[in-house]
Amino acid sequence: AGFFDALRQSPPPTWYSAVPTMHQEILNFAEKHQSRNGGAAPKHHLLFARNCSAALLPSVGKRMENVLGLQVICTYAMTESMPIASNPRRGGRRDLRSVGFSGGPEILVMKDPEKNKNLEICGPNEEGHICVRGECVTDGYEYHKSHMKVDPNIQAFTKDNFLCTGDKGYVDSNGHLVISGRFKEIINRGGEKIMPKEIDEIVLLHPSVEQAVTFSVPHEILGEEVGLAVVLKKDEFSDTKILKAFCEKRLAKFK
Repeated sequence: AGFFDALRQSPPPTWYSAVPTMHQEILNFAEKHQSRNGGAAPKHHLLFARNCSAALLPSVGKRMENVLGLQVICTYAMTESMPIASNPRRGGRRDLRSVGFSGGPEILVMKDPEKNKNLEICGPNEEGHICVRGECVTDGYEYHKSHMKVDPNIQAFTKDNFLCTGDKGYVDSNGHLVISGRFKEIINRGGEKIMPKEIDEIVLLHPSVEQAVTFSVPHEILGEEVGLAVVLKKDEFSDTKILKAFCEKRLAKFK
């Protein structure tokens, strides 16, 4: 409620920027307001909402656009490089699955830059390590031999001075940069690699689920197993059997 109260100031704001958790809370409030007021969303003058800092699930972005009547602009940046990429507001090339196009730095998707000495570049729709280089990218991290065993710059930068972001992604056939997850977040279930974001997206399609987060759980035989925590919508009920059956129809068996 406080968010929409703030939008009534003069002159009224025409856009805002937030992380996915904040977008979700704003959307949840707007949907409840809509159900109580004959389908009318809270009044505002917003033209677009900018997403940053973490990936916004496309299903959430679509709900925001439908309920709030605005554009969702997905962007990409990190402390070490501001900015990296953004979707355009106009021109018909906006894609909720992606973070758009370069906002300044050179962007390459590479095949495992830590092991690949030739720094091979991935082809269209081929996942790899997202790496950036340019004037807006940091020159490096501070390294103190007295209390740091390994220089962090050795792994963080390629021989051509590209910063390895740690993000996994690809450039699609239309030139959009798509972030598919973080390499450290990958769940290794008996050798099968699973991205938590993919599970989140499917579970959130269930009509009883309001929020969901997928994570790794230790397993004696497989090494890691898929764990899931959900928040159900008020007055809605679902159990693990129902959710598993729902996911089995939409995901590969090992996921």
